[in-house]
Amino acid sequence: MPTPDPCEIDQAIDWIPRGLFLVTSAHEGLRSGVLTQWVQQCLSKPPMVMIALPKGTPVEPLIRDSHGFVLCQIGQGDRILHHKFAVPPTRGDDPFDTLSTFPAPSGAPVVELAMNYLDCELLRKVELDHDHWLYAGLVRNGAVLNEDQPIINAGSTSQSSLDNGENVA
Repeated sequence: MPTPDPCEIDQAIDWIPRGLFLVTSAHEGLRSGVLTQWVQQCLSKPPMVMIALPKGTPVEPLIRDSHGFVLCQIGQGDRILHHKFAVPPTRGDDPFDTLSTFPAPSGAPVVELAMNYLDCELLRKVELDHDHWLYAGLVRNGAVLNEDQPIINAGSTSQSSLDNGENVA
């Protein structure tokens, strides 16, 4: 067996498509959200997704305490959500004050500009020996909201650019 080439491994991983999502949650009157591109369907029956979020984001305690989160998929034509959440909000600030939202059945905000949303019940939070958490969510509700094309990144964007608030689209 040939010796693995790190560049080829990176290239193979980069071919895994990923979109851009806004993860939201709410608990006891507080709301927050953060961008991620690390979202993957992990089961179809029942529908489940897994997401990866940087440790220490303001949405983290809200997901923990509410036992849920919403995924809002951002379309190619949407620069508002992308710009507004490029830098995670400060704890306690409500980043949705200037956006049109409605509450998902779980209570987490759904941004009306999103292409679609999935309302998820938190099943598991997994700590890795790294700087991110993995969250597994059972999809309880969802809908298509707007026609657009999803942002599909295949190696053109890194999670670190999202974490640093850089423009990723």
